[in-house]
Amino acid sequence: MDKFTIMEQVKIKVLDFTENPGPRYIRQDKVGESTSGEAFYLQILNEAFAQAYKDNKQLVLELDGVSGYPSSFLDEAIGELVFDFTLEIVEKYLDFDTHMYKRRVAQVKEETYPQWEERRKNKEDVVHSSIENNEIYYINENGELDRRALYGNS
Repeated sequence: MDKFTIMEQVKIKVLDFTENPGPRYIRQDKVGESTSGEAFYLQILNEAFAQAYKDNKQLVLELDGVSGYPSSFLDEAIGELVFDFTLEIVEKYLDFDTHMYKRRVAQVKEETYPQWEERRKNKEDVVHSSIENNEIYYINENGELDRRALYGNS
């Protein structure tokens, strides 16, 4: 498939997760809330992206409808996606739908993508807050979709 071939798309909305995107980490969420970029990645985005990848569909992340984005929310959520799936795969299988947050998308593509790809190449650890689900999807050394346990900091 060349880059001009249109893939079937599947869409998820950040608004379905939270109206008020919050901090970077789960441990920074207010008690009883789940609004962090880390929570969005671990609870929604990782699995949705893995399913789109398996189905050879493009995942479209709809950003509009929320109150706004702290830069750390998208940096964590999208950055972890790059870390776990590689920049090449994320660029192919992820797109954004927004009228209000085009600058945030540009920031993600210009800053988050390369920073997290560098972290991935350097094999840095990503430490997570304690959560119930302790496995996520990722692309293993053989280029295959796999699952692994999270590195936690309990």
